[in-house]
Amino acid sequence: MTLALVIQCVGLVVLLACSAFFSSAETALFALNSIHVHRIGRRHPVAGKRLAALLARPASLLSTILIGNTLVNVGASALGFVVAETLLPAHGELIAIVAMTALLLLFGEVAPKRLAMIRSEQLAILYAPSLGVLIRLATPLRWVLERVARLFHKQLREVSKTLTEDEFRTVVEVGEEEGVLDEEERTMVDGIIRLEETQAQDVMTPRVDLVGIDLDDPPEEQERVIRSVRYRYIPVYRDSLDHVEGFLDVPRFILAETPSIAECVVPPFFVPETIPLDTLLTTFQREKRRVAFVADEYGGTAGLVTRGDILEDIADDSTNEYGHEKPEIQKLHGDRWLVDGSVSLEDVNYELDRELDADGADRIAGWISFFLKRMPRPGDSVEEQGCRATVQRVRKQRVLEVELVRVDLPDPEKEEEGAS
Repeated sequence: MTLALVIQCVGLVVLLACSAFFSSAETALFALNSIHVHRIGRRHPVAGKRLAALLARPASLLSTILIGNTLVNVGASALGFVVAETLLPAHGELIAIVAMTALLLLFGEVAPKRLAMIRSEQLAILYAPSLGVLIRLATPLRWVLERVARLFHKQLREVSKTLTEDEFRTVVEVGEEEGVLDEEERTMVDGIIRLEETQAQDVMTPRVDLVGIDLDDPPEEQERVIRSVRYRYIPVYRDSLDHVEGFLDVPRFILAETPSIAECVVPPFFVPETIPLDTLLTTFQREKRRVAFVADEYGGTAGLVTRGDILEDIADDSTNEYGHEKPEIQKLHGDRWLVDGSVSLEDVNYELDRELDADGADRIAGWISFFLKRMPRPGDSVEEQGCRATVQRVRKQRVLEVELVRVDLPDPEKEEEGAS
């Protein structure tokens, strides 16, 4: 065996190893998600930063890997043909095709990718420094190829990177199972997801509970009210809350050398009752606001909502003392249940074997409000249609918990006898 042939064989082995490197790198890095990268970053901060930087530019990373893999595969095929021609001149071409196809499939694709699927994190950490260098080296060639590609694709569309709500919930569950999220963080994430489903009217301070300043009151009464409240902002109105002038910045008023309501009033800002909390939070940030009046369908003042109300709803603990999420309908004992105020009447009817119904109500909280003819308060009880509902917990205007007791339905025959 000549020296040239030895060098060619060594070169072929090196190229096959490079092919294995690129194939396994593609599988290993693109098998990682943000949770994996976060976990790696906790154990290996430097490697975590490198991987985050690589995956932040997936198109550049993939292009570099594909360019490298293509070049080494072409080089390996050409060198394999030369080696085969040297060893077996008569049938070198046929042997080169069969042998290189088998070698590239086995050692350049299948085996490396299978290994990368099993050891994705370890290989990603190992490959990150080399790939960072290769991305920089391949930049000129990648730039040329991208420009050529755009000649054939005049309108490139990016693959959507957004997650559906179900996918996001799955990511959160996986994160909790793998220890990336603790219970408190899971509660916060669940609260953020709930923002889209919750409206301003669910967390606002209702009109009946508002304490404000009537500009028609004597100054002594106004100052007494200001110094008795424990809120950052309170409504300022004239005659009634349907004629608001704005919000009084209470700390600013109290700390002023010469307090003046007119100088400490923030212009009013209104939002509808039905605005979702995620939209409201974005609106607060865009308008640089902390508080807003909630307007009802007739334009009157229904209540007041603050940014703190939204944050409180995010952090609202929907878990029991053991850290497990409370079921919406919880069977207690006998004919008693504890349910969430947002549970649908359909679900309640199925569980209790009843036919609860009220005009305009599709949830148990609305059913209670219908018979009370007002917003429910803790301790309120309604007994109708074979069910006794007792309000247990209320936050602002939102019914959080209701105890349901199944009672006997009235006997139509006895009612007719009593009437006769």
